[in-house]
Amino acid sequence: MSTNYRVPAVEKIYSVLEIIAESSEALTLAQIIKLTGLNKSTVYSLLLSLTDVGLLKKNEDNTFELGYKIGYFGARYVQKSDLVNEFKLLASEAVKELSQTFQLSVLQQKNIVYLSKVEAKNTIQLSTNPGSILPAHSTAMGKVLLSSLTESELETLYEGYEFEKLTADTVDNLEDLKNQLAFAQKHSYFQEVGEVSEELTCIAAPIYGLEHKMVAAISISLAVSKFNLDAENYIQGVKELAMNISHRLGYWPKD
Repeated sequence: MSTNYRVPAVEKIYSVLEIIAESSEALTLAQIIKLTGLNKSTVYSLLLSLTDVGLLKKNEDNTFELGYKIGYFGARYVQKSDLVNEFKLLASEAVKELSQTFQLSVLQQKNIVYLSKVEAKNTIQLSTNPGSILPAHSTAMGKVLLSSLTESELETLYEGYEFEKLTADTVDNLEDLKNQLAFAQKHSYFQEVGEVSEELTCIAAPIYGLEHKMVAAISISLAVSKFNLDAENYIQGVKELAMNISHRLGYWPKD
């Protein structure tokens, strides 16, 4: 490709975003300077500008991580991908069987980004839409996705992290979160009760792609009282849909 049309400023922005995206933890100004090889004034200006437009987020400890706009752009792109297409196709049938709204999300550092939603009629209206972001530790889909990380990766990701409580029941420490993730790993699903909304429970299951890598998660949310009337059917319905989507993406369990 010809270099006549290359814009140095854009290449520098890309370099900063790539370094932060590939890091398992938020980075300081000094770390970003070292990893990109750019001078301090350039990096500082880029960080401020990218934070202002939402592409980066500046934390209280002056570290930087990807911002909400990255999730929004990613969601808009993935809406056209095989993952979302297969989800919409298969979830449309599952919605008829369970009469519940299905949602799809992926992990972005310590958050989940919602990619798609297939709604059922006459059910609870969920406020999350494609591009919405929630803390992974508080959601059933987030716990499922986090369960794919090693213990070392998890500890690095949450080192020094102050767990945000969305309700009184939201998990607020790493040890309790690890116990939840162990359940998710063992049973290939997770159910959170009242951690995002006090009146609701959410059941999530993982989606796998090629090379047996977890690539996304799906969930349904409903009133706790309604779940208790047909618990096993809801759990199995979510797990079956997740596995059917996984098969369509090329995944088959190892013998």
